[in-house]
Amino acid sequence: MQSLLTTRILAVLVGALASVCFVGCQVELDRTGQYFRCETQRDCSSGYECVSVDGQLACVPSGEVDGLLDASQDATTDAADTSTPTDTGDTDTSDAQPSDVGQPDADSGDDVSTPDGGCTPCEAGCSADLRQKIVCADTDGDGCEEPRAIECDGTRYCDTITNECEFCGNQACNLNDEPSCTPAGIGEYSTFIRSCVQQDDGCGELVLEECVDGVCVADTSPYCAVHECNQDQCSPSLAAILRCQTDSLTGQRKLVTGQQCSPNQRCQSTNAGPACVCQHQCSPGQERCNGDTYQTCVTGADGCHIWQSDTTCQGSSHNATFGCSNGVQKCVNGPTDACLKPIVEQCPNGQTCTQTGPGSYLCQ
Repeated sequence: MQSLLTTRILAVLVGALASVCFVGCQVELDRTGQYFRCETQRDCSSGYECVSVDGQLACVPSGEVDGLLDASQDATTDAADTSTPTDTGDTDTSDAQPSDVGQPDADSGDDVSTPDGGCTPCEAGCSADLRQKIVCADTDGDGCEEPRAIECDGTRYCDTITNECEFCGNQACNLNDEPSCTPAGIGEYSTFIRSCVQQDDGCGELVLEECVDGVCVADTSPYCAVHECNQDQCSPSLAAILRCQTDSLTGQRKLVTGQQCSPNQRCQSTNAGPACVCQHQCSPGQERCNGDTYQTCVTGADGCHIWQSDTTCQGSSHNATFGCSNGVQKCVNGPTDACLKPIVEQCPNGQTCTQTGPGSYLCQ
């Protein structure tokens, strides 16, 4: 087979075509079994592969590569199995024939030799980006198969199951597209991240990731922002109302401080939502002694009922007078004997409160 193919190659190269076709002219006459010499894959046209045949590189139709490689390997193996095995276990040098029956005879015709251990195993498959299929061929004629990449053109991708370039069709998405948020309606925010994911067949398949209880934020890399709230609520300390508002840039609902409650109020949930509710200290009209301080229940500026202290009678003696106000202002017993409370003793008709001396006031 080697001499026949060599003759065919040489005949074509030195024949009439030699004047018009050189290496790389991309002409292959596979119909007659003649293959043109090549140096690299570039010298072969589409549908042909530059492989070693009988020790020479030639452009071979892709469908015939496996058959030629198998035939070449068998021929190489048979040619190598011609040596007479020696009997390394027999020390008697007078024996003309080997003594170990386990060794094959030189003329047995059986190819049981093992491959040269110097070859690096070649694995066919697909490239990492699935845009190339990897085939194994002895392209340099050294007896070892080397990996060679074949581009998958157009919208074809390498199928990791069949290791062949396959057409994805018009439904396949572009693997070069960056993930993005799906378009949303007017006044709405996107709730899905759209990505093109590579499948086993190499094709890109559109995948939508739903943002559960959140929205898609179109940042450098889109991500799902989970909503912090669905409605207004009270702060953990109950000192303020937190409003649930939508971020105008991302669409994420976030909690922001709304109304701060007064010191006499606490945030509570009501049918109308959270509200600052008074924590009344007393009822209007109540009075008490707080130690030696007299206190009355008043309504504060925030509408809450609170205790208010009156210190005008602190340190004063019982029934002591301390001024005039439509009558004589005096300190009398409070709710208990622990404190004194101020009162105004109205002057009789025709009399007015006048000061008669230091700290002394009378109706005259």
